[in-house]
Amino acid sequence: MVSIGDNTVIGGDAIISPHVYENGKLLIQRITIGKNCLIGGQAYISPGVTIGDASVIGMKVYVRKGRQLPPGSRLTAVAGLSYQHALDLEKDTYRKLRSAIRN
Repeated sequence: MVSIGDNTVIGGDAIISPHVYENGKLLIQRITIGKNCLIGGQAYISPGVTIGDASVIGMKVYVRKGRQLPPGSRLTAVAGLSYQHALDLEKDTYRKLRSAIRN
């Protein structure tokens, strides 16, 4: 039910769970993690997830059920956003703070 590619590192206390009990039923779906990936400590990988080769899942990231991540994906602990999206949000927040301080 779980396939993990070569040279993939799984951090401590990460949970890779191909099953979940919801709506009174047991759901079981395959999880596939590609080659050369890094799964951060305390990450949670839900049923039905596919993580492409050379992806990085940050510490404490929750990867939602059925999510398909292409090769080279980067997820942060900020609500499972892509790394680039999280950086963009941070830059936007910093810009707004600087503007508020100037006024």
